[in-house]
Amino acid sequence: MLDKMVSKTQEQEFTTEVKVIGGTNHKNLVKLVGFCNEGKHRLLVYDANPIHCDIKPQNILLDESMTAKISDFGLIRGTRGYVAPEWFKSMPITSKVDVHSFGIVLLELVSCRKNLDMEALNEEEIILADWAVDCFSDGKLGKLVKGDEEAMADMERVERFLKVAIWCLQEDPTRRPEMKKVAQMLEGSIHVPTPPDPESYLGTI
Repeated sequence: MLDKMVSKTQEQEFTTEVKVIGGTNHKNLVKLVGFCNEGKHRLLVYDANPIHCDIKPQNILLDESMTAKISDFGLIRGTRGYVAPEWFKSMPITSKVDVHSFGIVLLELVSCRKNLDMEALNEEEIILADWAVDCFSDGKLGKLVKGDEEAMADMERVERFLKVAIWCLQEDPTRRPEMKKVAQMLEGSIHVPTPPDPESYLGTI
């Protein structure tokens, strides 16, 4: 809610949010059920845009039944550490940018750490995506979930999730799976082939 004099940028962001999600209805999207745009008052009342462009943990909310809801369809596009390579190469922006960002979020869930940790004890562990790919290539998945007894007891699932994440992080957006297929791979309903190593993630930080 905004209850002060709003800038032109804030006004534009508010209008964008209303227009984009006002007419959508999806179980994984925060539903907009109403809004206020009167005087200095701006209020969004929540209960698909196909391209979100800023998928990150802060924009994934959970409802009372623990169902994930995607929020924040404002003007900001991309957050450091989550943006796809396309943003830096003047390439067309498609729904695959969200697939890439989801891959980073998935790695964070698996490893229980942030995507960028400047205080990591080892330099190779600073950028999670690069470190995770190295662990996978070296067959040392246990390093990613060290200290997580539940994960250590189910390394088959850890490997599956890591494979899916690496597919999501492919530099070529056409090689990234659609989110429907990502969900099927995570659920184990379809086979997850071994992914090729993506390019170093350092260039997108």
